[in-house]
Amino acid sequence: MKVLLCSPYNAGPEYEQGGIVVWANNIMSYYRAQNSDILVEVVPFNRKVRKKGNLFSRISGGVVDYRFAIKETSKQLKDGYDVLHLCTSAQLSLTKDYIVLRKAKRKGVKTVIHLHFGRVPELVQKCNWEWKLLKRVIKQADAVATMDMRSYQALRELGYKHIHYLPNPLSQDIMKQITDEAFSVERVERKLCFVGHVIPTKGVYEMIQACRQIDNIKLHVIGKVAPEVRSRMEEIASNDNWLIFKGEMSHQGVIREMLSSDIFILPSYTEGFPNVILESMACGCAIVATTVGAIPEMLDISSDRPCGLCSEPKDVNILRNNVLYFLDNPTEARLFAERAEKRVNEYYAMPIIWKQLNSIWSDT
Repeated sequence: MKVLLCSPYNAGPEYEQGGIVVWANNIMSYYRAQNSDILVEVVPFNRKVRKKGNLFSRISGGVVDYRFAIKETSKQLKDGYDVLHLCTSAQLSLTKDYIVLRKAKRKGVKTVIHLHFGRVPELVQKCNWEWKLLKRVIKQADAVATMDMRSYQALRELGYKHIHYLPNPLSQDIMKQITDEAFSVERVERKLCFVGHVIPTKGVYEMIQACRQIDNIKLHVIGKVAPEVRSRMEEIASNDNWLIFKGEMSHQGVIREMLSSDIFILPSYTEGFPNVILESMACGCAIVATTVGAIPEMLDISSDRPCGLCSEPKDVNILRNNVLYFLDNPTEARLFAERAEKRVNEYYAMPIIWKQLNSIWSDT
């Protein structure tokens, strides 16, 4: 079987980064280490970073990138593929997705559209231009993969039969790194850890509001932070002895921070399928997060064996109570953490997801 993967991939600093790049890099890294009878080749659908200019110039720049991606895909399709796997973050790129799927169909190539976002239920409710475009793309594809169960169920309830649930994997490299580092890192009592782009929509202000009245903690904030955001966080914290900005770190440094933390906290307003949750699960952290994207199913919070505690976005009181619960009940916190570590190995390890992906390609 020959598969053409159309995705942002292996992107350098001049290109936009994101979860799809991480997913594609992880998949291709694992694929190259296998003796597989499947041939997978990539057309990189990368977008250049454009920080300057108005909205029109950024959109026109995106059009240039998409035209190049469409042209490259058309050339590759001449080599004869069985399946085209197209990753999308939706929004305006859906127009490009539709064109690519149409071209593949004309060549007799089966197609998979992979939805790397968890907003499908919201789009169904809004019934806006984005949803109308998405419906056309879904109808055009032979198979649709969703990374979260809410999106899967929303589409199934609308009568779509060709929907598959495909969660994101945790890479083999990260799993090995965690295993290698685990015995040399001690967990620090009452240490909290946040990892990500430090921006308001990650819930960082609410995080500080929730933590500032909790005694004897250290909150390590890891990631790029703008001066004005840091200043506001320090202002909310009042006494900032407990608030420690670590800045951007290597992945190895991030893993060591997670391994040494009692609690990992991610109070985002919106997420898709955050890799940092998978990594914190594998690092054995007690996890406090919000009910957005795939996080509730990742942490299995509706079961009788949850792997973390969740609150609605912006709910400072529940966020604080969840942190306090783990701090005041360390034995229970360790139980949650052990369940999280077990779950990530049983459901999100790369060999398991690779097998599911192969099944989608074979059945399309």
